[in-house]
Amino acid sequence: MKKILLIDDDLEFSQAVCTALRRHGYEIYHATNGLPGLSLYRQHRFDLVMSDILMPDSDGVEVILAIRKMDATIPIIAISGGGLVTAETCERIAKACGGNAFLNKPFDISCLLVKINSMIGD
Repeated sequence: MKKILLIDDDLEFSQAVCTALRRHGYEIYHATNGLPGLSLYRQHRFDLVMSDILMPDSDGVEVILAIRKMDATIPIIAISGGGLVTAETCERIAKACGGNAFLNKPFDISCLLVKINSMIGD
């Protein structure tokens, strides 16, 4: 079973994504912030990481940069709901710091599954 780490402070969104991915056979770990997310990352071996870009305390840029220092090859999907920052800006930032793909919230789970499958398979 493929293991995915989701780091996102939006609990309703995270719960929906975790439930959907579990239904599709993935083992999901969730952290609500960058620091606990990095702690989970150090404790487990993940096949893929998904991180929100805009979070309180430790944001997705810090998370992606820290993960890239530990593992240059793990697939990372950056996600964001934007807020005051446009989706295009978030995508540029995510890719500049080492994200492999970007999804703007809200997104359809089928789009997420296509990205995951293209990166790590079923």
